Amino acid sequence: LVDAEEFACPDATVGSLPLDSIKAVICTDLEPLRYATGEDIRGVLGVDFLRSLTVKIDFDRGRVQLYEGSTSDMDLGEDWIPMDVDKSGRPFLVATIGDAGDETVVLDTGATGATVRSESYDALVQNGRIASCNATVGLTVGGGFTQSSGYLSELRVDRFRLGDIRVARHFENLVGLDWLSRFQLWLDFPNGRVLLRKGNRFDEPFSRATSGMVVIDVHGRKIVANVRPASPASAAGVLKGDELITIGSERADQLDMFIVRKTLTANVGESVDLTIGRGSRRFSKNIRLADRLNSTQIR
Repeated sequence: LVDAEEFACPDATVGSLPLDSIKAVICTDLEPLRYATGEDIRGVLGVDFLRSLTVKIDFDRGRVQLYEGSTSDMDLGEDWIPMDVDKSGRPFLVATIGDAGDETVVLDTGATGATVRSESYDALVQNGRIASCNATVGLTVGGGFTQSSGYLSELRVDRFRLGDIRVARHFENLVGLDWLSRFQLWLDFPNGRVLLRKGNRFDEPFSRATSGMVVIDVHGRKIVANVRPASPASAAGVLKGDELITIGSERADQLDMFIVRKTLTANVGESVDLTIGRGSRRFSKNIRLADRLNSTQIR
């Protein structure tokens, strides 16, 4: 965070909606987010703009729609869940986390994975509700973090139950895109409520496979940012700073980061062929994806 200043740009819009309701801009470095997503993200819209809107996110179709006014005329049914906004402007609701009872959980589209606050995480591990798999790397708009992680037996929001969710030990409860993308969701900020509908990925198991490396996108190049000791990638001789030239039969620079991560966390025991660039050298490697619960890898 480097500065905040008054903002006045009456011609700026999102679709047909003007951005003149925004009174201040927080300047921060979004380069880590661009590395993680491979997208040229230059800004983030917060609740100062969204507070008067309903936001529909359709992950199945890859669309976001913004609605002005009330949702009462949308014929969406009666299954709304109460929602509020925290002091950072992020929506949250109440969920049941394992046997830890009801707790507030942030819905964060700027995060990838899920986290459980430290006190609850430790209790859930002790009660056998989280199966530990050592460290994990998470990413939010504010940057990355490395924490203990495991698989949570169940997280329930209203009538929706999802099990074996990979979570990291952190200072707050949060669900990111891996959880959110299993739904279509409507965030009705004016009325303080959220509507969830099952998406195409709802019944898709949370991945337990790992390559043992963290990959980022640097201007289209897929660079290995971390390799865990004793991991499949480490055993294959992959090093931090290597470039992935091909992944399977595809050119890595033609793949978006969603496909890269999906390929490198596909199925336990699956083999992935890689072409590695290291300086002027090019060579082939094959890695066999391991089970996070039976290894010390990080991904």
